[in-house]
Amino acid sequence: MQTERMSDRAVRRASRDELMDVRRVARAAFLAPPAADTTAGSAWDECDADRCFVSIERDEIVATGTAKSLAISLPGGTSIPAAGISDVAVLPTHRRRGHQRSIMHALLTDAIERGEPTAILTASDARLYGRYGFGVGSYREEVAFDRRMLSWRDAVDWSVSLELIDLTRSASGVTVPDAVKACFEVVQRRRPGVVARPDAWWAEQWPSPPWIPGPSSRVVLARRGDNCVGYAGYRAHRAHVEVEELVAIDGAAEGALWRYVAGLELIDRIVAPRVPVDAVLALLVDDLRAVEHKGRRDDVWLCILDVARVLSARGYARDGTVTFAVRGGSGATDGSYRLSVRNGVGTCERVDGPVDLELDAPDLASLVTGAVTLPALMYAGRARVIDDAVIGRAAQMFATDVAPWGITQF
Repeated sequence: MQTERMSDRAVRRASRDELMDVRRVARAAFLAPPAADTTAGSAWDECDADRCFVSIERDEIVATGTAKSLAISLPGGTSIPAAGISDVAVLPTHRRRGHQRSIMHALLTDAIERGEPTAILTASDARLYGRYGFGVGSYREEVAFDRRMLSWRDAVDWSVSLELIDLTRSASGVTVPDAVKACFEVVQRRRPGVVARPDAWWAEQWPSPPWIPGPSSRVVLARRGDNCVGYAGYRAHRAHVEVEELVAIDGAAEGALWRYVAGLELIDRIVAPRVPVDAVLALLVDDLRAVEHKGRRDDVWLCILDVARVLSARGYARDGTVTFAVRGGSGATDGSYRLSVRNGVGTCERVDGPVDLELDAPDLASLVTGAVTLPALMYAGRARVIDDAVIGRAAQMFATDVAPWGITQF
């Protein structure tokens, strides 16, 4: 990839000797306190270090961005490679000079050259990334409740047993039980939008990232026989218990874990800031108002870098054919396509000629994961339908029965 130059600045890959400077810029941009030392980053920090880019102005690093080789799940149980973009940061003294645009261009070009069909990120500002073709790939919700106010609709499902485990920590990180990883992989196959977790991530970021201050986490497993069917990571603060991650393969396991969390004593307030928008908690209790829905927000954003490859990898709810035009993405993705689905398997290819509908690249990304429906895009004026006869068929083709959920923080 060529170095991008503009007058007295350049965008290039960072050297390993510059990684501390990269972290310094990121901390300043995100208003984190200065690092107390200059020790090297963790193995996860330095994973894919050759994918870190810097923008140099007058011999100073003023903007950074990095990516990791990840994957994201799609409807139908498949996963595709994704460039996991993070730490896109510009020093407050150098904003609005095009540095972010240059960094994003470098990161996305690098992903295309590596053959990655998608890029993903979490956004500090929801207004920033649509211009690069990113749309919301998943949402998450924060819920809270007073455990004293909950009563359960149904009796305990005794087929699910619970086990509180001790985490083994060492200099290389946490030893994650294989049962937890296996459970996560089952959920990843069943739910779209889930970001895969490399071993280095598991060791250093689970159950909570080391950069988040506070008490240590505890983990409880849900088992059915010898199989792990769910787990929850949580930690107790002074005034509340925070559920950092609650993952289950079915409703019975999810219900058992929520019962466990609600049964914790000494602290009555329970807060879960990162649950899927279709979490079943409110359906399990007698008084649904006892579960406070504190708000929904965007989670993982998705950019499609290879439309034909992504849509061919996705599963579909019904067979059919639809042609569509994509606009507002990268130069490599804008154009017209035909999607043909047979037995739930799609084949997508570029075409010339008239199309059934037109939509922007960010909205296509949201449609692909199931974060938004085609009728909603049409109602909002975000999708233009050329042939009305295709509306019902296309909407059913892209329908999903479970909400996307990113789960992984990266």
